[in-house]
Amino acid sequence: MRRTTILLAAVAALALAFAASAQAATYTNTGSPLSTGALTSGVAVDQSTHNVYVASCGEAGENCNTPGAFKEFDSSGSELSCTLEGSPEHPAAVAVNRETGETYVLNLTGFFSATMLTYEEGCGTQQSAEFAVEAGLIQAIVPQSVSDSSGNLYVPFTGGGKVEECTPAGSCTPVISGLTNPAAAALDSAGNLYVQSGAASCASPAAGKLVKYAPDGEGGFTEVGAFAGLDGSEAAKGEVTEVAVDRTTGEVFVGRGCGESYRVEQYGPGGTELAEFGSGEFGEETTAFNPLSIDEESGAVYAADAGNAAVQVFEDTSAQKTLSTSTSGGLGSVQCNGTGSACLSEYDEGAEVIVEAAGGELAEWNGGTGSAAACNGSTEANCSFLLEENSSINAEFEETATEYPLTVHINKAEGTVVSNPAGIECSGAPGTTCESEYEEGTEVTLTASPAEGTRFNFWVGCPEAGENGLS
Repeated sequence: MRRTTILLAAVAALALAFAASAQAATYTNTGSPLSTGALTSGVAVDQSTHNVYVASCGEAGENCNTPGAFKEFDSSGSELSCTLEGSPEHPAAVAVNRETGETYVLNLTGFFSATMLTYEEGCGTQQSAEFAVEAGLIQAIVPQSVSDSSGNLYVPFTGGGKVEECTPAGSCTPVISGLTNPAAAALDSAGNLYVQSGAASCASPAAGKLVKYAPDGEGGFTEVGAFAGLDGSEAAKGEVTEVAVDRTTGEVFVGRGCGESYRVEQYGPGGTELAEFGSGEFGEETTAFNPLSIDEESGAVYAADAGNAAVQVFEDTSAQKTLSTSTSGGLGSVQCNGTGSACLSEYDEGAEVIVEAAGGELAEWNGGTGSAAACNGSTEANCSFLLEENSSINAEFEETATEYPLTVHINKAEGTVVSNPAGIECSGAPGTTCESEYEEGTEVTLTASPAEGTRFNFWVGCPEAGENGLS
């Protein structure tokens, strides 16, 4: 797809790269959400392993006062074995350190208290460093810049109206203050910080906004302004609730609304809206927002869905191309890539596709369009091409006539029966049986010759019988 790894050389150069890479996309729900069975409240992708970590602070349909769950999934959506050391009962948020793979898990310890726990990559051993945080924290994230290996967290404190930078050792320092209910934050590779604030909760709707901050060179941040016009002026229910940034492209993903009205909007680094998706695909839940996380290699967007106790998965299908296959003539089918099953309707752009004629005698490949036109006229069972554009191909099979079996039984006495055309030459004692197959519509003549000392009597089951011949 379009994704590459960018080594930060200068802010200006990176901004140019971002502007060139931003593009409208088509995001499609995979239809296979990551099921948690609990009140899903946090999600994070490990950009190295592409595993997905999901925090759920309590039981589905209840609240965070009941025990929750922490789960790990691979990139295919399969649940992995994952048990956090110490068994935190209310894991409410999760973040992954890009440099070390360490996992940060926010565990609620009370209505007004929480503790951030640090684990080795994935669900490994708990590290010694942990620190208390104020109540109301919704999401914590690690710096996305490849040049920062300290593992600091930028933590929005909803009740405190601020964003703090917290070191893995547990020391936190305010870097942005004077905010109203900040609930989500994200960093781009240039070190810019995007902070959602203003929306109190889905239970108490208010117009949220997204503000961009640039590093001031002294360890703090300077406000740049409301991002993409999301300034909180729209009074719709919880207008801006979440934010995530794709560090590779600089694209910004904004969660808007709550429950069934929740949707995700994609913006370019300069604020141009590129896509919107997910509306109507989330369950109704008024006690939590829907945190976002991006797999920067595949472009997949993961959005927590508290109402359905799951994480919805959206794939970027804008770079995929369609493939249509058909057959004609005799019996047969088209399979792809040696899977023994039907071809997919879509593949990644540039993917190698091998079409295979199976289950019949191929006459030729024909009718090919797009990339598959290279197979036209080929009589080889397999044909390969790179799918660079929407394509179609037809496999024409040889016509094969239907064959039917003809069985002859010798009864009563010994004799011989032969056929014209050839196929049956049956000779033997009573009880002898012979069989041959003939194409549909073939006229077959059977001639019976009795052995010495016997005579021909009659045919059984014959529509037209001569003296000793059957047609």
